Amino acid sequence: MLHGILSLIRGYDTNLSDLECRIVDELCLHISVDCAVRLRRRVELINRVYRLDGGREVLFYRKRMGSVIIDKDTSISCIGGPCLFAKFVIESDDAMSRNSGKVILFDGVFFSIKYNNPTEHLEMQNIKSLKLELVDEGINEN
Repeated sequence: MLHGILSLIRGYDTNLSDLECRIVDELCLHISVDCAVRLRRRVELINRVYRLDGGREVLFYRKRMGSVIIDKDTSISCIGGPCLFAKFVIESDDAMSRNSGKVILFDGVFFSIKYNNPTEHLEMQNIKSLKLELVDEGINEN
């Protein structure tokens, strides 16, 4: 509860939600072990999570002393700039929990999840499946 109050006051969160963690877990199943290690390291380093428009757009940052840090050693793609990395569909019997969206990288680093519908009322226990498909051809295996 205190974490939620602090997030509301600050205007950002410091942790990924359960849904965002599930999407990262699903991504890790679709990429090499080396890329999965780098992705998980990136998630560990994230200290600013901004959820916009009812959770429809989520931005992930690592900030230090007010500056955004792009850790190239956590890169999972060799494509520069913004890049569509994956698409996903969330299946549920509950209409509020049904959704779809995409995972965006920036300079090869996990940066954003964009949903087609708001996620603020989504119930994790109602999710039947999460189907994910990689889009990016520039996966960084090095």
